[in-house]
Amino acid sequence: MGHERLPYYGGRTLDAVAGVVKRLRGRGLGACVSLLPELRFRARGVELEKKDILAILPGLAARGETADLTVKLSQLGQRWAPRECRAALSEIAAAAAERGAFLWIDMERARDVDRTLADFHHVRRGASNVGICLQTYLRRTESDLRRLLKEGHPVRLVKGYYRESTIDRFPTWAETTACMKRLLGPLIVGSSRPAVGTHDESVIAEARRLLALHPRPDFEFQFFLGAKPELAEAVAAEGRRARVYVPYGRLFRYFLHTFPQMDVSRNVQRLLRRPVVR
Repeated sequence: MGHERLPYYGGRTLDAVAGVVKRLRGRGLGACVSLLPELRFRARGVELEKKDILAILPGLAARGETADLTVKLSQLGQRWAPRECRAALSEIAAAAAERGAFLWIDMERARDVDRTLADFHHVRRGASNVGICLQTYLRRTESDLRRLLKEGHPVRLVKGYYRESTIDRFPTWAETTACMKRLLGPLIVGSSRPAVGTHDESVIAEARRLLALHPRPDFEFQFFLGAKPELAEAVAAEGRRARVYVPYGRLFRYFLHTFPQMDVSRNVQRLLRRPVVR
């Protein structure tokens, strides 16, 4: 029986997103919803973004669905309104906790890693339902992970996709993949909520091998909506936790905010549906 390929986009409305979340749930998959980001510079913009994010979980609940959340701190004014950013992040974390949901903080550009880690530590002091994403294409990630694991913080590993100088990143995808595989062991052993976001089957195979040695029923495999859905379903069918990232909101936000910062060649390949391993 063939697999229905879900779109890469969850929809512009909460009705559409709830429909996607429901279909995922029917396949044994959880959801992690992300409001497509818009770069915010002032307190008023941060307030608008926060309001839209805070509406997601109640909106899903009214439609009989639940999900976790993911946010990018640039959409909360991290660089230009840092105080408002931290306040908004704390409020979103508290609202998620009230509904039993987890909040992931996405990592963005290399220049923002220290700032994002500081904001994570700030909100984490008052919220146990918050985790941080690290990108294995950055050379510094191994040391960042080891520092985070000293306190057992929740961490999600992904490869990353922003354009960066080779001073900051590994120059090849093979080195990025090798880094991810190398960090899976410490992540599984040391994180209070370990997760990996990838569609790279070699990485998933390595995670399975390590989980056989160090069982972690709470380890979570995360996938992007519409990318290799059969892989996500296969992981879930093994009795493992699997969750799908569902982008939601106005598509022009993505093209104005995120797309210009990405590795264009890889994203053109994705749009043409050529095989790009994530």
